[in-house]
Amino acid sequence: TRSALLVVSGVFFGPLTTLVAVLVSGIYRITLGGEGMYTGLAIIILSANIGLLWPRIRKSLPKMPKAIEYYILGLLTHIVGILCFLLIPWPLAFSIIKLTYIPFLAIFPIVTMVLALSLDNQRIRLKSIELIKNQKVLLQSSLDSISTMEIFVLDFQYQYLAFNDYHKNNMLKYNEVFIDKNMNYLECIDNEKMRNRIKYSIDQALQGTTYKQIVEVEFNKSNYIEESYTPIINDKNEVTGVTIFSEDVTQSYLHQQSILKLSYRDYLTNLYNRRYYSEELERLDNHNYYPLSIVIADINGLKIMNDAFGHEMGDKLLAKVADLLMDAFVNDNRVTRIGGDEFIILLPNTSREHVLSEVAKLKKSVESYKVMDMAISVSF
Repeated sequence: TRSALLVVSGVFFGPLTTLVAVLVSGIYRITLGGEGMYTGLAIIILSANIGLLWPRIRKSLPKMPKAIEYYILGLLTHIVGILCFLLIPWPLAFSIIKLTYIPFLAIFPIVTMVLALSLDNQRIRLKSIELIKNQKVLLQSSLDSISTMEIFVLDFQYQYLAFNDYHKNNMLKYNEVFIDKNMNYLECIDNEKMRNRIKYSIDQALQGTTYKQIVEVEFNKSNYIEESYTPIINDKNEVTGVTIFSEDVTQSYLHQQSILKLSYRDYLTNLYNRRYYSEELERLDNHNYYPLSIVIADINGLKIMNDAFGHEMGDKLLAKVADLLMDAFVNDNRVTRIGGDEFIILLPNTSREHVLSEVAKLKKSVESYKVMDMAISVSF
């Protein structure tokens, strides 16, 4: 076992540790004395050096499994050990070799292989632990460096696996909870409506679906957050948890909504425009909205108004008619301007008879107004 320990020490623990082992075992062998002292010292020194040189020797060998590699290491070491017996006077050397070659060539290489494999596995395990530790530190540092987005990871029981400082601070600020790993995230949320919404989203991700949405914060109206729920899938294609990203997007969302609103509005009358009309008509073309009535309104005399009094007065006429239409159909609010003097009103779940009655009233109301002493006239 001495040679096996020394060669493995050289491979795994380096020169200093191996030197200590050589000195201890060498001094002990000298104290034993006898004719085999020089042989023993030679085995000690050569076994240690084979271990220390093995990384270089290994480079010259073809690629092979670890078990075979360490068996070859043990076999080489103990072949050298047998040769060291030649330092003993003859014929005693022959007698010793005859007695020891079987364990030296059959058993000790296997002992060396098993010992080396054990240490190799231990080294891999320690490296893996160190790697995981470093990755955790790096991951946590990366998470905490993001100061505008909540990031946290949950398992199947909605328990925390990881979270960044921003999320931790927000949970303390809005829910008055000091969160920690293995705590149940849903149990930390006070607002029931918010808790139910988030649970539904998490459950979607736990079923393997990436889920993303922009929502208005339940306890802080007019504030919007963008949430992303992403399933964590292992190498067996199994969902093991969910990663959640949550960011306040109030300013960008409101800006986007204002742009979207402008894209659907007529700048002059603030009514919906042709784009909105086309999309809404397609949406309403569904049996759930039948009967669907459509009213087309056309201003009479707009060109005369523009020619006689200028486009400023013509715009005033358009604005006035738009206001009258909005007042008449205020409960529905699907009044659109699709052209220069043309308006369309979409009335879902409204019968022809009801619309005819309402339009008759509206026509009388419109004709009672004047612009530049000209009575407003609209064809329906």
